[in-house]
Amino acid sequence: MTNADLAFAGARLDRADPVRSSPEKLAELMNWRARLLLLDGLDPVIAPDGALAWGSLADAAPDGELVFLGLEGTRGCFAQVPAAGSVAPANPGLWQAMMSLSAAELATYGGARSMVDWHARHRFCARCGAGTKL
Repeated sequence: MTNADLAFAGARLDRADPVRSSPEKLAELMNWRARLLLLDGLDPVIAPDGALAWGSLADAAPDGELVFLGLEGTRGCFAQVPAAGSVAPANPGLWQAMMSLSAAELATYGGARSMVDWHARHRFCARCGAGTKL
C-alpha cells in the first residue's frame, strides 16, 4: 500500500517543525514569496482547474491570525484562522469538492484544516483562561 492509496497521506509540504517554533524564522518566511491557502471558513477554495486555490499573504485579513503549514521548497505556506464564530457546520458539497483534489492536495488540505480548526476552537488556555497566541 502506498500513500496514494490512503486519503490524507502524502502531503508535499515539509512541516519544518524547527521553523514552527522560531518566531524569527517564521517572520523571515512571511514575505512576498509566501503562499496562503485560501479557505472559506474551514472549507477549501477550489481553483477552476480543480486544485486547491492559493493566494499571497496580501489576501489575508490585516488583523488575521496565520498558521504555518510548512515549506514548499524554500517558500513558506500559511492558512488564515477563521474569526471566532465564523465557522459554519459541515458543508455537504465539501465531499464532492474534495474528490477533485489529488492525493497530495487532499493531504495538504487535511493537515491545514486540522491545524486551522484546532486554533479556531482553542483561543483560550484551558488552565488559566488567558488568550492563546500562535
